[in-house]
Amino acid sequence: VIIPATSGTPASYNQTVSENLAQLIVDYDKLSAIEVTEVSYRLVNAEGNGTSVIQNATLKLNGTTIATITSDLNIVETSANGTVFEITDQAIISQIENTFLNEPTVNIEFSGQALSDGSPVNFDVEVTVNLLVTKET
Repeated sequence: VIIPATSGTPASYNQTVSENLAQLIVDYDKLSAIEVTEVSYRLVNAEGNGTSVIQNATLKLNGTTIATITSDLNIVETSANGTVFEITDQAIISQIENTFLNEPTVNIEFSGQALSDGSPVNFDVEVTVNLLVTKET
C-alpha cells in the first residue's frame, strides 16, 4: 500500500490481491472439508513517514469483512513492533471455511483512509490463514 504525502486531508486507498487455492493445495478438487485454525494479519515492510496513521480500514476476504480499524493506527510503529491482529470471531472463521471449500479463488482487499502529513509511507499487509484440509479418498 502506498500512501502519498498528505496535508491534513486523508488519502484513500484500496488494494486487492488474488490467490488460487487450487494452485496451493494439491488435489483441491477432492477436498471434503476445510478447517481454519488461525486467521491473522499484520502490517509489514513499512518505510517512510513515522507519524503516518491509518484512520480507518477494512480487510475483506472474498467480500466478507474480517477486520476493521476504526481509530488511528501508527503504520511504521505497528510494523516495527511486529503487531499481529488475530481474527477470532467464529462466525467469520466459519464463513472463510465455507468460502474456501466452495471457491478456489481468494480475493483479499484492504481499503480505507490514512494520513501521512509531510512525506509518503509504504507498507504491506500480510494475511495469514492456516488450514487443515480433508480430502475424499
